[in-house]
Amino acid sequence: MFLTAQHQGDPSTRLRTSYVTAFDRSAIYGIPGEPDIVAVHLERDDSADTIRAAMTTEALVPLAERWLISRGADPEQLAQTTIPIRPADPLTRQTEEFLRSSGDRFTVRASYTDESEPYDIWVIAQDTAPSPVEAPMRVWHNRRQVGDDTYTLREGGFADLDAAYAWTRDTSAPLPPVTSPSARAAAARQSTVPATGRPRLNPTSAQPPPGPGRPRSR
Repeated sequence: MFLTAQHQGDPSTRLRTSYVTAFDRSAIYGIPGEPDIVAVHLERDDSADTIRAAMTTEALVPLAERWLISRGADPEQLAQTTIPIRPADPLTRQTEEFLRSSGDRFTVRASYTDESEPYDIWVIAQDTAPSPVEAPMRVWHNRRQVGDDTYTLREGGFADLDAAYAWTRDTSAPLPPVTSPSARAAAARQSTVPATGRPRLNPTSAQPPPGPGRPRSR
């Protein structure tokens, strides 16, 4: 089942390129939990009658699109999906766009796709360039709302891989924020502390007051 498709052509070189994401129905009969989203990059050289193909599998569509974008796909065209299931809210759309445009920042460490209700999908990824206030491990959790054909995508932050795995044992638990309140408070304190603890003196106030035998400055 095709989800997104983008085709480009260059008449001068007779090179045609396609970027496709698709749902792999055969994954249902494979190893439980394996990802079922396929991203395919095709290059057809009509002048040489050759085809080059590259493919990867991901648990989430925006991660598959991220891979295609890294190979030259147009992000705006990829966003025009034909997926019949819709994002449930603006936060889901925002998180998808963040993943789609994240480049090589995140390295996927594990994922699980449940092919039965509630069709949960979780992905654990390592942030290769975390900020000082962000957790180094991310978890993205996708849950489908079968009744109205929508889904939600949420993001959480964890200190290490073991903590991220521990959360996946009960996906009904709330995800911790990527930036903890204590980290935000520490960063705020650091940004407000002056470079030196001693206030700079006004040069005019540092002069001793005039006294007997001392001429008043002009």
